[in-house]
Amino acid sequence: MGRIGEKNRERNVPGLIVPSPYLDVAIGQDNLLRVNNPGRHCVEVYTLASDLELSWGKPSAAIEGFCGCCNPIGLTLLPDGACITCEKGLPRVKVYSAERNFDSVVAGPESFTENARAHDLSDCTVGGLDAAADSQGRIYVLDLITSDVRVMKRKA
Repeated sequence: MGRIGEKNRERNVPGLIVPSPYLDVAIGQDNLLRVNNPGRHCVEVYTLASDLELSWGKPSAAIEGFCGCCNPIGLTLLPDGACITCEKGLPRVKVYSAERNFDSVVAGPESFTENARAHDLSDCTVGGLDAAADSQGRIYVLDLITSDVRVMKRKA
């Protein structure tokens, strides 16, 4: 039916840069598609007709940014429209509000010590996390190194 994320100057789509095998999508209740663009360190939001509505995120070692060669590597949405992102290298899971503002850290590298140790700067295909969320707002985090799934819930 079409392609989303393909570079197109006329439509102001910079194009996905995916230097590693991590690419994720999630569709919100607003019928907009969220796509991680790990090479650009951002999340892009598309219409179902493949128009780029907006993008957010920035390369930064600061907690609100995405660091390393290619992050975020995974994403999912919470029922309230907040976006959960997953990273590798410095394995962490974060929440961004529906308005695309950094909200909180679900879990940091201290929660994924084996995953952090497995990261090799010369190989962007090792390690990482993925996540899913349920209708109650619980976050299920898959550690791709240990094959563990951890269930987490946001603190009040």
